[in-house]
Amino acid sequence: MKLFIHTIYIHLLMFCRVKQALFFTFLFPMFIIILFQNIFGLSDKNYSNFILTGMITITLFSEGLFDLGETITAYFISGFSKILKNLPFNIYLHFLGIILSRFIILSFSICLLILISIIFFKLDLSLNEYIFIFIGSLIAFIIYSLIGIFFSLLSSKTSKSKNISNIIFYVGIFVSDAFFPLSYMNKKIGDIADFLPINMILNIMRNQQISFIVLLYFIIPLSLIIIVNSYKKLI
Repeated sequence: MKLFIHTIYIHLLMFCRVKQALFFTFLFPMFIIILFQNIFGLSDKNYSNFILTGMITITLFSEGLFDLGETITAYFISGFSKILKNLPFNIYLHFLGIILSRFIILSFSICLLILISIIFFKLDLSLNEYIFIFIGSLIAFIIYSLIGIFFSLLSSKTSKSKNISNIIFYVGIFVSDAFFPLSYMNKKIGDIADFLPINMILNIMRNQQISFIVLLYFIIPLSLIIIVNSYKKLI
C-alpha cells in the first residue's frame, strides 16, 4: 500500500514539473472563465454555471486526449511495459497510480474553477448541482481517457496520434455547447454535436439528466481498444 501511495506521489510530482501541463490544466481554464464571464456573463447571471460546466468538460476532454491516453499508451508502444512486468510490483497498480494522480490534479483544478466562480461571479449551486457536476466529471474523465487511449493505439507515431486528437478536440469544442448554446442557435450543428460525448456530459452537469447513451460511449471506445490491441498486441 505504501508503494502504491508513493507511486501516486511520484506521478503528481512529475506532472507538476511540466510547465505546459500546469498551464493548460490550471491557468488556462481560469483565464477562459474570467474572460468569458466578464464578456458574456455580466448581463446574464445563469452564464456563470454555463461557462463553469463548459470549461470543466473541455479541461477533462483535453486531459483525456492529450495527456492520460497518450501517457498510458506510450508505455506499451515504447516497450517499457515489458520492463515494468519484470519488476516486483504489479504493473496495473502502476497504471492505476497514473490514473489516480491525474484524477487528483483534475479534481483540484475543478475545485479552483468553482471557487473562482463563487468568489468573483457569485455562483450559487445547490448540493444536487454539485453532485451532478462530480458525476459528469467522473464519467467524462473515464470516457475521454478511453478515447485518448484508442487514438494513441491507432497510430504508433506520436505526431499522427496528436493530429487525430487535435482534429477531434477542436471539432468537439466548436460544435458543442461548451461556451455557447450552439445547438439551440443552429439545428444542423446541434445534430452533429449530439453524436459527440461533450454535449452528453454537459447535459448531465447542467440538466442533471443521465441517459443510457452514456453506456455506448464506454462500450464503443473500449471495444475499439480491444480490437486494435488484438491486431497490434501492445497491451
